[in-house]
Amino acid sequence: MNLAILGSTGFVGTVLIQKALTQGHQIKTLARSPEKLGSLKNRVEVVQGDMFDPVALASLVSGVDAVISAAGPRSARREGKFDAEQYAGYVKLLVDAMKNAKVDRLITIIGVVAKVPGQRLGFKQSLVRFLLGNIVMPDVIKSGDIQLKTIAESGLNWTVLRPPLMTTGKATGNVAASQKDMALSKIDVEDITDFILSLLITHEWDRKAPIVSSQNRVGGRVHSPAWIGMCAGSASRCNGTPCHQPCPSDGLGNQHPRTRNPALREKWK
Repeated sequence: MNLAILGSTGFVGTVLIQKALTQGHQIKTLARSPEKLGSLKNRVEVVQGDMFDPVALASLVSGVDAVISAAGPRSARREGKFDAEQYAGYVKLLVDAMKNAKVDRLITIIGVVAKVPGQRLGFKQSLVRFLLGNIVMPDVIKSGDIQLKTIAESGLNWTVLRPPLMTTGKATGNVAASQKDMALSKIDVEDITDFILSLLITHEWDRKAPIVSSQNRVGGRVHSPAWIGMCAGSASRCNGTPCHQPCPSDGLGNQHPRTRNPALREKWK
């Protein structure tokens, strides 16, 4: 699949590009400073520019199948230049560019406390939103609300992930996803990037904004994104829900005899 990725030099974006390349996707990315991509620079198509440049965005999304944004406001906030409405404006520019290029699929990340129009926040979300909104980062929360509203009203096939604290080195291979409230307080970068890529082949979270977190125990609405789409058991495609087949991601050592990935057939036979 041809993918356009924003935020490629950031904490999530770097891992996301590496995983996407491993899965065989063709990557086009936007970067103000391409040298920050390091060795990845020679493995992807780079559009030099920033996400507030309509011309650069048009070039980025031209000819792709889906757009993934892992862009965040950290650099702008560090530089003391953050303006909530101005920053959120990049989403409107991106949506316009996608419509002009007839690209329909958008996956992006916004903070856990961002409001979905017409939906109530869960208790934990409300508490975190109150603390952050009144003490730490009211500008970022305002920007997240504007971005989510713009995306929800865009007419695109979108998914907005709302993660809590993102960490590294604590991947579980399982992602708890809910529209109601936070299940846990953290998600590992490995888990969220696996989940993002799984959304390219599944449709459960189309036009929804799930709250996602890493979960140690399999149970309830827990997904194992690294294995989604690879099951060749009785189900035609694994979609992360129970299919009554033993699965290599169930933590019990059970394994499917076959997978869709030839490189794993030998490993899991």
